[in-house]
Amino acid sequence: MDHPEIVQRFQQRADMLRLLQEQFEGKAQLQELHRNPHVRRCRVCRVQQGVYEVALVLVEPRRSRAVALRVERLGRGWSVTELEVG
Repeated sequence: MDHPEIVQRFQQRADMLRLLQEQFEGKAQLQELHRNPHVRRCRVCRVQQGVYEVALVLVEPRRSRAVALRVERLGRGWSVTELEVG
């Protein structure tokens, strides 16, 4: 099962960040954005067999952000079927 809207949102964000980095090439603060994030907190909740919802708190050098996702077992693998990044 493919979820092009999730991939598209990440691609748009990456394109926007790349454009900003090109426009402000010498700015150190912009270059530090999204460097070395780590997980401060992770909570996993089983919704039903083969379906889990995950809440993360990611910490970056200048800010923290919340991430929520739903993962589902599809065949032999897992797929992210919902994703929210705050």
